[in-house]
Amino acid sequence: MSTTSCLVLPGIQAFAGDLGLVADTLVRIELFDWCAFETSARWALEAVRRAHPVLRKEICKAGKEISKVGLLNNMRFEFCRENDITHLWAALDESGSLLVAPEGVVIRDEARRDSLLHVALANRGKNADKQVAWLLSRPGAGRASQALNLARQTALHFCARYGKYKAARHILKFPGVHVDATDHYETTPLIEAVREEHPAMVRELLKARANPNAFVPNCHGHGDTPLILAVRLRNEELVRLLLEAPGINVHQKSIIDVPFGKDALDFAPEKGRLRVALEEFVAHQKECQDARPQPLDDQVTAPELNMDKMVMGSKDSHSLNTCCGDGLTGLKMVLRVTTSRLSDKMLL
Repeated sequence: MSTTSCLVLPGIQAFAGDLGLVADTLVRIELFDWCAFETSARWALEAVRRAHPVLRKEICKAGKEISKVGLLNNMRFEFCRENDITHLWAALDESGSLLVAPEGVVIRDEARRDSLLHVALANRGKNADKQVAWLLSRPGAGRASQALNLARQTALHFCARYGKYKAARHILKFPGVHVDATDHYETTPLIEAVREEHPAMVRELLKARANPNAFVPNCHGHGDTPLILAVRLRNEELVRLLLEAPGINVHQKSIIDVPFGKDALDFAPEKGRLRVALEEFVAHQKECQDARPQPLDDQVTAPELNMDKMVMGSKDSHSLNTCCGDGLTGLKMVLRVTTSRLSDKMLL
């Protein structure tokens, strides 16, 4: 440590001992600046933590009204929509949890039943991604990521709609998160990501083993699968991503159990790279299927053989381990007879 640092440090530490001064200084900057200051030294961390109650009071400036649950909840969502992370922190409890203590339920908007994660994921502009990352680091984020709004959409649906693939990667690590959760319209996050044409999001969901054959019916016409939707959107990049997914069914129909349902190839343009990609995939699948060894039509199977009778040539039943007159066991005789029969059929 330099001499200059040694002279300055005691003065800074003295500043840290004055809670009022610390709070008055920190209230003029943003939450992420506090976090950077906290990591500079242990005494800085302790000073900021001690100043938290004063900071909350100074930031909110709501006096007695802050105790009203309805107003407090509205404030949280107002700050969240404005990407005002500092004020949002002040409106949460001391732990910064996204759950309401002591009930342990997820904090929700009264109108659409959105969680703070839903709202933050729909935001754009400065600090939008920082706010999402901060909320995902808060206690209760795992529970909040599974919360359903009025349309039964999860935070993962919102990630898919707005292309927040980094947030989705974090959410998918929480236990209990269902990658193929369906909303009121039976839409999965993967179908939503394809519909909004977010390749990075589609890639992230497929990596998490999202169902590439999810189906959304439509009472007015053809339904959609991720692949059919990508073809109808003429998005070659998405089509190729989906064709790489294990278990993809290119022949899945747009209408179930009717003769006039269409598959992805039926929706493809007559010419072009998109159609070529689909046709090459179908041809490759057929080649792989043809290369598989096929059983002989008249192959003798084990259930058709009465091995004891074959060995003895009579109705008597003997063990396969019983020796015959020439010293061969029944099992060896069965093998010899079966081989002889197959040879005769091959000659014919």
